[in-house]
Amino acid sequence: LRDCSEVLRQESTFVEAAVLRAVANSALGKYSVSLRELDNVVALRPVRVETFAWALERRAWLHATCPDASLRNGRSAIDDAKKACSMTKWKDGNSIDTLAVACAESGDFESALRYEQQAMSAPDANEMARALQEHMSMFKQRRPVRMK
Repeated sequence: LRDCSEVLRQESTFVEAAVLRAVANSALGKYSVSLRELDNVVALRPVRVETFAWALERRAWLHATCPDASLRNGRSAIDDAKKACSMTKWKDGNSIDTLAVACAESGDFESALRYEQQAMSAPDANEMARALQEHMSMFKQRRPVRMK
């Protein structure tokens, strides 16, 4: 967090540091802080497509999996994840997995299963095979994913 904050103090337009700080805050259980940071980054509409897609995907993940029910929003999660998938040309397994997780949060387990299968076929799927299998199993049991 300190490193990201220092980078942003020196170069406020380095949005990758802001996304990374949001990810760190989420991992520390500071979900509202993380969401505010991601909202700010998305509002800036970063020029680098990869960064914009990453911010959308992370915000979708938070809206879909947050342990704090007041911050979950399945519809927003689906919208953000679909945008991230489109921006990454449906080749980023992480974004597709997040879309599957968002569908499950919204109760659409059929779509969740279909998108999870697609995530498993993505070029980078091997890197996250265990998580994808775990999510698939949860969707088959009609259970949404929650951050731990």
